[in-house]
Amino acid sequence: MTRILLAILDRVETATLVLDAAGEAAARLGDSEIVALVIRHPAMEGILPTEEVAGPAKLARREEAETARTADIRACFDAWVARGHAARYQEETGETEPVVTRAARHSDVLVIGHAPGAERDAGQAMDVALFSVHLPSLFVPISASGPLGRRIAIAWKPSEAAERAVASARPLLLRAEQVTVLMVAEGGAADAALAPALQPLKAAGIPVQQVQVDPAGRTIGQALLQEAHKAGADLLVMGAFTRARWTEFLLGGVTREILQDADLPVLMQH
Repeated sequence: MTRILLAILDRVETATLVLDAAGEAAARLGDSEIVALVIRHPAMEGILPTEEVAGPAKLARREEAETARTADIRACFDAWVARGHAARYQEETGETEPVVTRAARHSDVLVIGHAPGAERDAGQAMDVALFSVHLPSLFVPISASGPLGRRIAIAWKPSEAAERAVASARPLLLRAEQVTVLMVAEGGAADAALAPALQPLKAAGIPVQQVQVDPAGRTIGQALLQEAHKAGADLLVMGAFTRARWTEFLLGGVTREILQDADLPVLMQH
């Protein structure tokens, strides 16, 4: 069955990066199709009913800016395809959450770029991926570069979200050259409950190493990212939010810290 990778292109700065990451993932997964989704926002979006209605000139400027943005992203897509890549372009008009939710119904993996200040589109798409859609989502920071999926790190903490993330990543894990399991020890020994999930990898001959991570004065997010780099990982797999959205927003948490600070792609699933 063909897997559909939904690459959400929201900014010119990250469009090619997201397409490259989707292409790398598709090549490793095999039998995959990339759909490049561009969301065109209506001129009235974001104007509250209680606000003064924008005049025709302001609406025209917003429409012109949106036309230019989507045209620039389409140019990035066309240039990427011209380099020999294959993907299907899909442009829809509407607000981010309903558009992404609809498109995700026909997708298997989301691919989303992340850059500082990209809160309107990427931030909303990230929240939809983590809280509403529940598909495995590949978040690609603007600083990411190079191959993806050759050396994979798993941030492991026993939870249903972590189990789902590992299960979703299994096709990539089975094609990796090295898998490193980072097991966080908070005030005690790390939990070794991941062992059954590692058996298919070991049976396939994938080198697997387990590393006990002691934060030692670092935040858990910092420790995981540093240890992933020590292992030479080009992809980090982990479970996502387990608390309610408003609670996680108020308290922060490892997931949000990873998304803010990661300089390598992160595959997450709630």
